[in-house]
Amino acid sequence: MRLESAGGTFVDVAAGPGTDAGPVVRVGIGGDDWLGRGEATGAAATGGDASPGAADGESSDGVDVVEGSDAYGSYRSMVTVDGAVRCSVRAYSNRAMIVFRTEATVDLTGLATGAFDQPSVGWPVFTPGDRAPGSGPQGLKAVAFQHCEFALPTMAGPELDGFFLLPHRPPTAWPLLLTSADGRTLMLAPLGDFHDVTVGLNGGTVRCGWHGDLESAPAGFATDLAVFAGTGPRDCLDQWGELLLEQAGTVRPGRWADALAARPSYWTDNGAAYWYKTEPGHDVAGSIVAAVDELRANDVALGAVQLDSWFYPHADLRPFDTDEWVVPPSAMVAWEERSDVLPDGIADLRSRLGHPPLVAHIRHLSADAPISAELPVHVDGPYSAPATPEMYERWLDQCLAWGVETFEHDWLVEVFFGVRGLRAAPGRAREWQEGIDRAARDRGITLQWCMGTPADFAQTTTLTQVTSVRTSGDHGYIATAGQLWAWFCTTNAMARALGLMPFKDVFRTDPEADGANGEIEALLSVLSTGPVGLGDRVGRFEFDVAHRTCRADGILIKPDVPIAAIDSAILSS
Repeated sequence: MRLESAGGTFVDVAAGPGTDAGPVVRVGIGGDDWLGRGEATGAAATGGDASPGAADGESSDGVDVVEGSDAYGSYRSMVTVDGAVRCSVRAYSNRAMIVFRTEATVDLTGLATGAFDQPSVGWPVFTPGDRAPGSGPQGLKAVAFQHCEFALPTMAGPELDGFFLLPHRPPTAWPLLLTSADGRTLMLAPLGDFHDVTVGLNGGTVRCGWHGDLESAPAGFATDLAVFAGTGPRDCLDQWGELLLEQAGTVRPGRWADALAARPSYWTDNGAAYWYKTEPGHDVAGSIVAAVDELRANDVALGAVQLDSWFYPHADLRPFDTDEWVVPPSAMVAWEERSDVLPDGIADLRSRLGHPPLVAHIRHLSADAPISAELPVHVDGPYSAPATPEMYERWLDQCLAWGVETFEHDWLVEVFFGVRGLRAAPGRAREWQEGIDRAARDRGITLQWCMGTPADFAQTTTLTQVTSVRTSGDHGYIATAGQLWAWFCTTNAMARALGLMPFKDVFRTDPEADGANGEIEALLSVLSTGPVGLGDRVGRFEFDVAHRTCRADGILIKPDVPIAAIDSAILSS
C-alpha cells in the first residue's frame, strides 16, 4: 500500500518478511527508495510490552487507510502497529511531508536500552543497505547536525554510514538531509519533543524513535518525526523551521532587544585576550577595565561586557596566566565570585567599568555544590541538574543584583548528556529550559544559549528570551579559522530557519593574535545579525575594524537575515 504526499513523496507499507515480523516501510520520491527498509523496533516491535502487564501488540500490514486532518493539514494515514505502542504514518496532501507518529496507549516502564542512540521505541529504524535493487537515488549525499556542542555538521555518502561523529557524544544527529545529484532533498526531523527523540547513525542503520535513555512514558505521550521533501537542504530546513514557528506561535525578541544585540560588546571567554589571563601590571579586574576604557577612548560605542567562567569556582580551579591547562570541563561549585579573582566582587568591577550591562556565564552544576543539597536536583555521578526552576530563579535574582542583562547558559549539551535524570522521562529537558526562560522573562533578563544541540535550537520555538545562540566552536580553539567559518555558516542555515540570531563568538583584530583574519571575523560577526564580540588586549585593538561594525550612532549594522551556507556549500562542508 502506498501513501503519497504533495510533491510526489511516498511511503510504501507492506507486510514484513516473516510471520512474526511487523510491517516494513520504504520512503522516497518518484520511484527511488531513499532510506531502505524501515521497521518498528524495541517496545514498538512487541506492542510495548516492555512494561509488565502491558497489552500484546497487534501488527498490521496497513489494510485500513484513514483520511483526516490535524494542525499540519489534510492527510491519509495508516496504523502499522497497534498495541501498548501505536505506530502510524501520515502523508499530507497540502505539504511535501510524511509524518511517522509513535504513541504510548498505556503507561510504559522499563524502556531504556542502555544507549541514547539505540531507540527504546524505534519507529522507523531504516536499513539503507536494504534499498530496493536499483532504486536508490543517484549521487546521494547526506548531511546531519550532530547532537553535540554547537550542532557540528557531518557528512556521509549514499550508504548513510561512516559519519564523522564526536566520540564523547552519542552517535546521533538531526536534522538529517539526503540530497541526490539532481538536487532533490529529503530531510528527517522531529516536530516536537525534541530532547526525547533520537536519530542514531552509523552501524548500518538510521535509528529513529524515542531515545534509549528514556525509562518510562505515560499513556498519551506521542512524538512526530517528519520527512520533508524539497529542492535542496535550505528549502527543507526552511519548511521545517516555518512549521515549528507557526505551530508554537513563537515570538522572537527584537533585533536589538538587549545591549548585546544592539552594540559591540567586550568578551573575556575562550579565544579572548583575558580568558584566564591578565595584562602585565594589572589584576583581573584591572585588565578588563583598561581594555574597555581604551575602546571607549577611541570612540567604540561599547554595549555589554561579558564575564566568563573564570569568575566563579569549579570543582577543579583553573589558575590564571598559564598555558599548561585545557578548557576545564569540571562543573560549577557555586555561582559567586572567586575571592582570589574578584576580591572586591562583580559590583565593584561593574562600577569601575562605568555600569555597563553585563553578560554573565554559567555552566553545568557539580553534585558537590552546596545548592545541590538545598534544592531538588537530579544527580548523576559528579554532576547535578536542577529538577525545578527554583535554582535558576535564585541565580537570575543574583543577575539583577549584579547588573546582568544577559544570562549566558553555556555547556547546555553537558547538562543534558551529563545528568541521566533529565533524559529518564519525557518532557524534563523542555521543562528545564522553559523554566529558565520563564524566570528570565519575569525579571526582564535575556538569554544566550551556548554549546547547544539541535534539540536546544529547536526548543527555543517555545521560549521568548533567547536573543542569540552560538553556532560554531570557540575562536582559535582546536579547529582552524576556515573550519570554524564553515561550521558557523552551515549551522546558521538551521538557526536561520528557526528565526534565531547566531553568535560567531569573540574575535580579535590584533594581527599578532589573529593573523590577517580580523576583518573577516568582524564581517562574519556583522552578517550574523547576532552579537559582535571584541576580545583584544590593551594596546592591540584595530579600532577602524570595530567602527565599521556599527553605524555612526553605535548601533550594530545587520542584514535582514543571518548569513548562511548555500546548498552547494552545505553539501561540501
